[in-house]
Amino acid sequence: MEINQDTLEIEIVKVRSIESGIEVFLRAWSDEEQIGFGTDGSVDIERFRIINPPILVPDEKGDVVRTITNEQTGETTEIRYREDAEQALLQSIEHTLLVLKNVHNSENIVSGKRGNTTSTFYPAAGANSPVDGRVGRGGNETFSNKRNNTTGTYTTVTGASASSPSLYSIASTDIYSALARTIFGFDTSILGSDTITSATLSIRGIGGKSTGLGDTNFEIVSASPASPSNITNSDYNIANFGSTAFSSGVTIGGMSIAAYTNFTLNASGISHINKTGNTFFGGLLGFDFNNSAPTWVASSFTGIDVAFAETSGTINDPKLVVEHEAGANPRGGILLSW
Repeated sequence: MEINQDTLEIEIVKVRSIESGIEVFLRAWSDEEQIGFGTDGSVDIERFRIINPPILVPDEKGDVVRTITNEQTGETTEIRYREDAEQALLQSIEHTLLVLKNVHNSENIVSGKRGNTTSTFYPAAGANSPVDGRVGRGGNETFSNKRNNTTGTYTTVTGASASSPSLYSIASTDIYSALARTIFGFDTSILGSDTITSATLSIRGIGGKSTGLGDTNFEIVSASPASPSNITNSDYNIANFGSTAFSSGVTIGGMSIAAYTNFTLNASGISHINKTGNTFFGGLLGFDFNNSAPTWVASSFTGIDVAFAETSGTINDPKLVVEHEAGANPRGGILLSW
């Protein structure tokens, strides 16, 4: 079943707090037909758990201001938000519904059957576990030296966004001034012994992008920061990032700076998810992932500004949606009580 965002309707049945987040029980309809959840479409009321839920939504008259600086031009963009936890919840759930794989028409729905199968994760803000941000290396070097050096020179774990992954060149032939890599962390420990059936990592382009050094993919791989609560210059080492792509890459040119770009994780990406602790993903430019220098262009840049988790989470923060199945349910999945 394909969900039509324009006709999507959501009925919130119950909301309650859980550790580090909330859980929501809901029904949903698309084009006036109820959506059946679960692998067989029999679930009437699905449970959505949201860890580190956002509370800020965009509002041009909002009193929470985030300023994004384009590192190539120095130009700034102001984004305003307002605190509205209810609207942030609805927007988060709406996007989650759009990326779910286990959605069906209504023919198999069992009235009252409750699901246990959807969890949404956001990183922690700032230097806290699980961290997100970037690590990069400045200084004028060849691409090979830039890529293979084991130590970075700058990190970002706060702020509205940063240009990452990215590569900058200077006027000197075949010399590059900066290469940045991205790290996204999620506390996925609530998954426990459940079987994961699908997972989607969503990254929000925000601010700007460029393909001045040529277009290349944004690749999703594993990441292994030394600390779960901070990003340090030692995390720059390419050995801390995986060599296996966890999703089909999306070109920088093809990524949005007005909405999420969704990366459906493959079997390797799903296997990487830590069901008892934190899960870290890396974002690399295709040049970096493939160890293949671009055709040099003077004073140019390829990369994209991506949103990171903020002091107060926004609806633009990085997001991991996991569909999973628990073991046998002694109630047979029927909603008997809350």
